[in-house]
Amino acid sequence: DAASEVFADKGIHKARMDDVVEKSGLSKGSLYWYFKSKDEIIIGIFERLFSRELAELGNLVSANSSAEDRLIQYTNRIIKDVFRVLPFAPLAYEFLSLAFRRKYFKEAFKIYLNNQINLIPDFVYLRFIENT
Repeated sequence: DAASEVFADKGIHKARMDDVVEKSGLSKGSLYWYFKSKDEIIIGIFERLFSRELAELGNLVSANSSAEDRLIQYTNRIIKDVFRVLPFAPLAYEFLSLAFRRKYFKEAFKIYLNNQINLIPDFVYLRFIENT
């Protein structure tokens, strides 16, 4: 959380590990024990966000409602998320720019997108079953 705030406030390139240490209240050694670099922190932030989002999508797929209702709920959740994360929008844009330039960010983003895409057919399949 502290790193998210620091990166959102200063930007990924200007933020330093010392800034994260100061904001978090951790010692430098503790921070480096868990994250060897700023890049590892960034990956951790987005993996946390991605895993939460994928879990919510998975819950919607298995919800006891029509496929149409689940798609509407999913769309509404995405819209709410956009407004909830607006303060972190600059951070998200920086991450996306890194995703296209650095291999490990690109791989993390690719995994997230593939996981999300793999859940979408379940919505479509359930809609097909409901209509037959």
